[in-house]
Amino acid sequence: MFLGIVSGTPSCSLLRPSADKKAERMQKKQDKKAHKEYEKAKKEHLERQAESTQEMMKRAKKEQKKANRLHRRSLWDRLFRRSCKTG
Repeated sequence: MFLGIVSGTPSCSLLRPSADKKAERMQKKQDKKAHKEYEKAKKEHLERQAESTQEMMKRAKKEQKKANRLHRRSLWDRLFRRSCKTG
């Protein structure tokens, strides 16, 4: 009877998280907080700009995206032609 009760309850090590997991969780929490603060600062910076500057920044971002897409190698090249030096 006693053996059945002991084997049915989890051990203390399973109930308490290890120091590694606790540190990992804290690091993840700090990273998330830092990312949130960064995004908030970025948004505030954008809002402080003049409207014409905001439009110019948006247009430049779109153009940059298009230019980068043209220079990107195809999926086939990236997967199977690793000796190619570009991209």
